[in-house]
Amino acid sequence: MNKKSFLLLEVILTVAILSVGLVFVIRAMATCMQVQKSTFYYRRAMDLAYGKLFELELISQNSGLSPVGSAGKFDNNEGFTWKYSVEKIEGKNLSRVVLETSWQDKHRIKSFSAGTYVRTRE
Repeated sequence: MNKKSFLLLEVILTVAILSVGLVFVIRAMATCMQVQKSTFYYRRAMDLAYGKLFELELISQNSGLSPVGSAGKFDNNEGFTWKYSVEKIEGKNLSRVVLETSWQDKHRIKSFSAGTYVRTRE
């Protein structure tokens, strides 16, 4: 037998080891893609929430916010919804506004909350 040639057993063993390693690499890439998608949705929710909070601050300066709160959907951002609540702070002309942005991710509803203080009219 020629010492320079590979045995069939060596080739089979090499292919088996490489295929096991490849399975782990593919699973790691799939996990990275899921995390990237989840991060994208969280970042999008943050951007939408801070934009809506800015809008609510402008409304509070001009005409005042509804003391009950409100809810709705974001324009041009299908799947994302918002709702806010207003909590009056006693003894000051301030209110705390908490905005929750929600979206459906697979079979679960996920959300991001942000808050700010706005001056209220007495």
